[in-house]
Amino acid sequence: MKFRDIFDKEGLSLAGMVLIGVVVLLLFGVMLGNWLLRLIAGPPAADLEVARVPAEIVPIQQDNLSDFVIPAGDEIDIPVETIDESGIFVVQVGAFNSRDNANKLKSQLEDSGFTVWVTDTQPYRVHLGAFDNRQEAETMRDEVEKRGYEAFIAH
Repeated sequence: MKFRDIFDKEGLSLAGMVLIGVVVLLLFGVMLGNWLLRLIAGPPAADLEVARVPAEIVPIQQDNLSDFVIPAGDEIDIPVETIDESGIFVVQVGAFNSRDNANKLKSQLEDSGFTVWVTDTQPYRVHLGAFDNRQEAETMRDEVEKRGYEAFIAH
């Protein structure tokens, strides 16, 4: 069948009508399927967190993999003079673009008996304490991690 065979002298041939009908039904099916998927999935989540990757990340390639991997059991030697032990330390348990999400984590931690505060600017960081030395902060971090939360010390 050639394209010119779709039309006959009086108008559309049967093959032409079938072809146009199939295209119309296909478009209708796509629109109906899209509508059903949106109906099933519900409205889009307003508090969806999106991961942001810093631009300065260097891609790891097979030939420079040993520069990034530390074998298990090896210790890293950090010169003592590079560690700043003065100032205030906090234990950070989370950082969110949504204040609501930060407050949810804050409530969970407060229910576990921790004193928690959330920073005023975005990203909203969830912090525990203000410690005068790193050892106190490490003790608090270990306690939080025992309860199943991921945490790190910020200075």
